[in-house]
Amino acid sequence: MKKKFRAKVSGVFDIVQLSDTTFSEVVEKLKEKDYQIDQQFTSRDECYIEAYGDNGMRCVNRGDMVFTDESGELFIMSEKRFNSTYEEVEEDSKIPNQEVEQ
Repeated sequence: MKKKFRAKVSGVFDIVQLSDTTFSEVVEKLKEKDYQIDQQFTSRDECYIEAYGDNGMRCVNRGDMVFTDESGELFIMSEKRFNSTYEEVEEDSKIPNQEVEQ
């Protein structure tokens, strides 16, 4: 019998979502990771960025999540995929299991 499973992944991320107000911040984050912005195809009006680096071409669309993990690796993924993979938690959310009173 085949079953589908999905796991939430945990970690601490430096994250920004591409929007009109964060466009410059995302460009800087890409440049910090040694990506060159392709000015020919990048458009602030359409909120779209194309960048290339050692790992090839990367595209960022409006709403995409751009983040680095604790090791500094760069990730770009759609908001839908990000939300299905990661779940935000409070820093001090280590609450011990509590018995439910009946």
